[in-house]
Amino acid sequence: MTVFLTAVFLKAIHEEMSKMQEKKPIVLMVPVNLRKFFPSTSMLNFFNWIEPGYDFSKRDRSFEEVLRYTKDFFEEQLTKEKMSAHINDLLALELHPILRLAPLELKNLCIHAGAKFSEKNTTAIFSNMSAVRMPDSYVPYIERFGVFTNTPKLELCLCSFEDKLSFAFTSRYDTVNIERNFYRLLKEQGITAEKVEPEFPMPQMPSEQEMKVYKVYSFLCLVLAAAMVVTDLNFHPHIRWTWFTAGGVATMWIASSIGFFKRYNLLKNVMWQLLIGSIICFIWDGFTGWHGWSVDLVLPILSVATLTGMFVIAKVQKSPVREYLIYEIMAAAYGLILPVILLVCGVVRRPTVSMFGALICFLFLVGVILFKGREFKEEMHKNLHV
Repeated sequence: MTVFLTAVFLKAIHEEMSKMQEKKPIVLMVPVNLRKFFPSTSMLNFFNWIEPGYDFSKRDRSFEEVLRYTKDFFEEQLTKEKMSAHINDLLALELHPILRLAPLELKNLCIHAGAKFSEKNTTAIFSNMSAVRMPDSYVPYIERFGVFTNTPKLELCLCSFEDKLSFAFTSRYDTVNIERNFYRLLKEQGITAEKVEPEFPMPQMPSEQEMKVYKVYSFLCLVLAAAMVVTDLNFHPHIRWTWFTAGGVATMWIASSIGFFKRYNLLKNVMWQLLIGSIICFIWDGFTGWHGWSVDLVLPILSVATLTGMFVIAKVQKSPVREYLIYEIMAAAYGLILPVILLVCGVVRRPTVSMFGALICFLFLVGVILFKGREFKEEMHKNLHV
């Protein structure tokens, strides 16, 4: 069935392609459930993927030929040997001794960049979630299941429950032409379908009105900063208050933007404020002649304040340990490692506050290891793969 629907999907996409677009092949990403090849009891995602493609500019455009080619591709790629080779390539990167030492945030940035690069060659995604099974006592109360994913591309998700097969299209584009072609092609093959309007949960994202207010605010900040720069270039004040004002506006905009977009996860918001806030203070200190206040005072105080804020937020929200522990570990590590490096390098001129700040962060990490050791090991393994 997956082979047949993949061929239908390829044809449906091709019917919307222009002559210029036909010069490139259509490539689908099809996730593969590895539990069918390698027995596993893990509850984590355990999948690989294949990328069936078809070049309509060089091959027969008939549905029969597309179906035959797709069938041959699946038979060639869906083997235990092919899956093992792909897994080995990925594990070689994950277990590389040098890459294992890289910080998680850097790994995430590299993975994101790699995904962005690879998705350029992918036209759409087709995911067959297979049959959904529920306890017998639940079955009378469930009509159907539907799977909808967030994707930068067009994606078709398929799942079945009892005797109902559900298709779900998601796309960043408003057009439904490919979806319409897909169902028409199914009908031509003697398969009928009923269209059901999905009921989506409300996403946690800024509303249109909130985004409008944010854009107006951003524009006003830009106007004020630009006006200060032009004023400085024309009047050359003895005290460069114009540049200070422009820098203050930029600082306010950056901090408020992080708060605006990260407000749905307060712990992540606070962590970002710590990172960006300390960097901004370093820049301010450097542009004002480097008096050292950013490393002597701001960095240790901000780190300890962030740890305290995270602790309060976690208690008020009654968050499970696994939801807040990784953020507290990151904040404590940042407040310990960076001040120690600066102390060793002689950058810190007045070490008292830095030493006490680093001591508090060190004691916090020791306390986590002693009293939350099991959760600490799980978070390190899950997030840092160590």
